[in-house]
Formats: sequence, structure tokens, C-alpha cells
Amino acid sequence: MVVQIGSLWFMYATGVKDGCGCISVLTSDNLVDWQFAGYALTSTDEAPMNPPWGAFESPFVLEYEGMFYLFTTHTNCSRASYHNTLVFCSSDPLRFGEYTGANHDELVVATLPVHAGEIVADGDRNYITTCGWNNCGVSIEGGVAIADLRFE
Repeated sequence: MVVQIGSLWFMYATGVKDGCGCISVLTSDNLVDWQFAGYALTSTDEAPMNPPWGAFESPFVLEYEGMFYLFTTHTNCSRASYHNTLVFCSSDPLRFGEYTGANHDELVVATLPVHAGEIVADGDRNYITTCGWNNCGVSIEGGVAIADLRFE
């Protein structure tokens, strides 16, 4: 996921750090040369899911009313967790915290029943998408669904 914040471009990518899921962030001023800026979000061994590939998928970051929101699907690809997007909030687009599971209520501002959600802004309205593999309970098999998204 790539987004421009001020004069810099930020790229958010999922991966694994020390055997646990993470979201790395890289920055660029020209979309060609990228520098690793750190880990926007990490998880620990205590986190509720730690598959070998990392449990965070499809990060999406947006700025809303001066705060940054990181949407990321948190799944082990089971049907039970497939539509499980966690939303983190921070004043710093480089730091959303370390997720242990025990600190869920402190770090996660919303849990949404979507997979690989992306936010679409249209004037004053926001929408969120969901999609995914067939036979995983996707709203529209083989397609993408979209719904209103309200910040409350």
C-alpha cells in the first residue's frame, strides 16, 4: 500500500519480524528510491495468531481528522478469522504499536468483518471494500463488495 503524506510517500508492507507478523514502512520522496523507516506495527509470540507467514495482511493507511488509521486483516486464513480487520490509530504514521492480543482493547479502535479492506473517499463519504478467495464466506464470491464507512 502506498500513500502520500505531506511531501513523502509511505509504503506499508506485511512480513515477519523475529517469527511474528509485522507491517514495515518505507519512505520515498520520488517513488523510485525507498528507505526502510521501521516497523509500523509488530506482534509478539503472545498474539492470538502467528502463522509462519505472519498474521497481518493487506495494510491500508489513511489520515482522518489529524490522526492516522491503519486497517489490516488479522488472519491465519481459517474461515473463522478470514474476515477480521483490525483498525489501529496513531498520531504518527510510522508507529502503531506492538500487538500482543492482551492489549487489544488498548490498541485496536475497531474490528471490522472485512478482508483486505481498502478505503475509498468520495467527498464527505467514505467506503470500505472487502474481497477474498472463493469459498471463504466472501459477500460476493469472486468479487468485491463495498459498504459505507463511518468514523464515530
